[in-house]
Amino acid sequence: MKSRIRLQVLLASLFVAASILASWAAADTAVMTPTKDNTLIETPVDNSNGIGDGFFAGRVGLNGGGTRRRGLLAFDVSSIPAGSTIDAVTLALEMAQSINATVQTVTLHRVSADWGESGSAGAGSGSLAQGGDATWLYRFFDTDAWTTSGGDFDAAASASASVGGIGPYSWAGAGLVADVQSWVDNPASNFGWLVRGNEDSLQAVKKFYSREGFIPPKLTVDYTRSTIGVQEPDAPAVSFAAPWPAPASGRVNLSYTLPRASRVSLAIHDATGRVVRHLVAGAVEQAGRQATVWDLRTDSGKHAASGVYLARLVVDGAAYQRRIPVVR
Repeated sequence: MKSRIRLQVLLASLFVAASILASWAAADTAVMTPTKDNTLIETPVDNSNGIGDGFFAGRVGLNGGGTRRRGLLAFDVSSIPAGSTIDAVTLALEMAQSINATVQTVTLHRVSADWGESGSAGAGSGSLAQGGDATWLYRFFDTDAWTTSGGDFDAAASASASVGGIGPYSWAGAGLVADVQSWVDNPASNFGWLVRGNEDSLQAVKKFYSREGFIPPKLTVDYTRSTIGVQEPDAPAVSFAAPWPAPASGRVNLSYTLPRASRVSLAIHDATGRVVRHLVAGAVEQAGRQATVWDLRTDSGKHAASGVYLARLVVDGAAYQRRIPVVR
């Protein structure tokens, strides 16, 4: 009886999975961490926090001079193929420290000029900036100044979120989609975002983990690649082997062969199309056979439920898929 029920579940999941395959023909997800981040510190005005484990946003207390802090972070989106359409963007930050758990609005603003991260490190007041660090006055200390002290950025926020106590927070929406789309279309305009907290109230500052911190920022971008000129007719084929064992109950082995060094993403999707596990995120891998194991857990560590999942392999923008039946 139990075997019959399991079979019925698998057949139903296969039907649902097959119905969405066509809509995935050119869809993909890129997950990335920052290439640089920093904190603009109003006073001491020549301080910075380039390689500190966090960046700060908001106004500090009187012990810190009662002045403002603004975070900066930037991502390299070059793994997204040119011509792609950006469908959704989510920025995840881990708030690591706050004087209190009072909820503050934290906004993201598109930066309009390049800036630097060098070797300065410290807490909310940072340390003396090193050559190339971003500071309140300089994009690159101490040679290239901002046009406006405190950073050059769009006044209108691209996204906002309410941040209270320590923990994870996320920003999403049409503004972030527009920003990333512009960076894909014109990479020279990609200077990242400025993170702005409550600058009106004392002791409103929030510390977020930086790329050097315990839980780095994560940018997740869903996009649809262009179908024009994606793959030449005579290009060598990528081989994506059938997952085994099948059905799987404890772990499943995945392997593929690359004809040349390529940029690779590999993710597991459930039958609704939702990504449940990222296995390879935009890594450059060498030619030859590559192998990995999915332990049948999601990104959050939970056990994947019974059903049919899809392993989606993307190699230099071209997608390949394999079904994985899971029985618990």
